[in-house]
Amino acid sequence: MAVYEGKIVSYLDEKKEFIKIKFPFDYKTIGEIKANIIYRKWDNASKHWYAPATITNLQNLKKLGFRITIELEELLKNEEKQDFTKNLDIKDALKVFKDRKSVV
Repeated sequence: MAVYEGKIVSYLDEKKEFIKIKFPFDYKTIGEIKANIIYRKWDNASKHWYAPATITNLQNLKKLGFRITIELEELLKNEEKQDFTKNLDIKDALKVFKDRKSVV
């Protein structure tokens, strides 16, 4: 799939547990994010989506034509297929989602 200009994925936090998903407003892309990215959340204040930095989420975003930062791309190429969720307590992640004043 071709990479579309303006569709970018990068780390959101210093702990590298979440990714920031940015793209120009488009209903089709919003639907694709909702259908393919687990535990995604809209941050209305910053105007971007965010989600746990999982292999599955990164692979799905890449299939959707998002440009992945070099740092994230290297992690995807890792032969061990390291799962980022091993360092992520899902209860903490859900608390972060709940605490943010955002709309899905």
